[in-house]
Amino acid sequence: MRTEAQTSMHLLMVSTLSIVSVLLSLMAVIMSWELWMLPIIIIGCLTVWWLHLGSDAFYENLCAGLMLIEFFFFGVHSPSLYDIPMVACVVVLLLSLLNRKRLLYMAAALYVCLILYHLLVLHTVSARPEERTVMRLVMGFCAVTGSVIVARSRISRRQVEKAGYARMQEQLATAVRQNADFLSNVSHELRTPVNMVVGISEVTLGKDIAPDIRENVRSIKLAGKRLSGQINNILDYTEIVEGTLSAAKEPYMITSVVNDVIAITALQNSDRNRLEMVFDIDPKVPSVLIGDADKISHVLRILLENSMKFTEEGGIDLYIGFRRENYGINLTIDISDTGIGMAPEQLGQIVDDFYQADSGSRRYVGGLEELAEPVRCANPAVNAVLTACIVQAANVGCTVETRLRVPEQLPFEETDLCVILANALENAIHACQELPEDQRQIYLSVELTENRRLLISVENPCLQPVPFGPDGLPKVPHREGHGLGLQSVKRVTEKYGGLFRCQWEEGRFLFRTVLMPPAGPAVPKETRGPSWVAPVVLAALALLLVMNVLPAFADTLEELPLVGRLFLALDWRTYAAMLGALVLGAN
Repeated sequence: MRTEAQTSMHLLMVSTLSIVSVLLSLMAVIMSWELWMLPIIIIGCLTVWWLHLGSDAFYENLCAGLMLIEFFFFGVHSPSLYDIPMVACVVVLLLSLLNRKRLLYMAAALYVCLILYHLLVLHTVSARPEERTVMRLVMGFCAVTGSVIVARSRISRRQVEKAGYARMQEQLATAVRQNADFLSNVSHELRTPVNMVVGISEVTLGKDIAPDIRENVRSIKLAGKRLSGQINNILDYTEIVEGTLSAAKEPYMITSVVNDVIAITALQNSDRNRLEMVFDIDPKVPSVLIGDADKISHVLRILLENSMKFTEEGGIDLYIGFRRENYGINLTIDISDTGIGMAPEQLGQIVDDFYQADSGSRRYVGGLEELAEPVRCANPAVNAVLTACIVQAANVGCTVETRLRVPEQLPFEETDLCVILANALENAIHACQELPEDQRQIYLSVELTENRRLLISVENPCLQPVPFGPDGLPKVPHREGHGLGLQSVKRVTEKYGGLFRCQWEEGRFLFRTVLMPPAGPAVPKETRGPSWVAPVVLAALALLLVMNVLPAFADTLEELPLVGRLFLALDWRTYAAMLGALVLGAN
């Protein structure tokens, strides 16, 4: 199946090929060339436009073959000698889109054959050409050679990038599978103690206990069931990721499923603002259906719980209808509520993993999700450390302004980065405690640059000058205030060959560090032949061309000692003289 990029590339190539074919056909008619080629060109263009059979390789080979045939037809005529390089460059450019180096070599070889055909057969160039003619031929040869080299390098780069993308996709797929396995194992381990808590709660509720204790046990039971439902959600997610989710095909009654959902949601609704809930089932829905009742009930509960989370007043309306199909009917579930709603641009993302339209909507969510830490950066370890430090600063009346550009994947060890941030921020928090509350403000900047260098800067007010020792660290008596933990920060910075600096300027203490990226594994080089082969072949072809268009230059080379006979063997006049002698001898 063709991708969108392949389709665009094919369309560009075929469009250009069609334009070239039209121009070539007009030129053949005007110049009175072989008109029998016109039907072949027309049939070829129609074929590449309308043929959708076969593989992508077959289609690309067909386009490349038609392109080379048209190039050959154009180049074998005498008036086209000096235009051959321009057409050759266009052909090389189009063939480079196919990412096949052998097609470039075929185009270059065809160009050389056409030039030799003009020199040896058509005699388009005289035996003693003018300097202008020689310069035009040499410049054309250089242009074609350069285009081949550039196209070859672009193909090599694209192949390396494609291999890198393939490795990344494989690693991502492996990580997703490992994540799903981990979640599945953890969920199974959590299910047993959660079921035990729910079971003991039910046993306790069956005994004669005090009313306040009964209410607490009932809350424990409800929380356990809610947690058990979240565990089931995790298990369903892992089955979806692994592709093992399957639905049962058993008879069930939709009314029984809805009654169970009503009982569960009514209990949850009693803890909130007692929303008005309306359940409506189309009377034409058959009483007995075939499907997976558990999963349908699960879907209904998730949809209703989501509506209840984001609806503080008003009500929720659930309507179950059906749509007839050839094999039977499909259930349709419509839910509407008076909650916060969603913008049109958010609707296209509701099926994405872990997507929440309003990240600030956690205030609507009950249970353990209220304890979720805010997301300050993509890396979870760094985010946890920053959250803990900012909470610590808030407890002593400090405000922390952050400027963060930290991706999820870092070229450094997460523990090292956490050591730097924790010590630098703790150092700033200790210093701010000695200041009035209106001056306790810390500025933090963490940025990963395009060249993979990590820049960390912490700035806080400091009214008293800070002395520094020969090692660049603050001289602080009794290890109080500034200087706490900076020894560890310096060692981590030296580990990565980075830069570390502390300074005091006009009542502010500045901490800056730069971490250099560690040397990564060597990128495997593309498997190819020796790099000197192509330049040597091209140089030999250029020398052969120059020798045969500049007889004086060829005579000079043939008079050289030792190698003169080699150049004599490369001179086409040698073989012309031998052929002439044979013809005279036969006569």
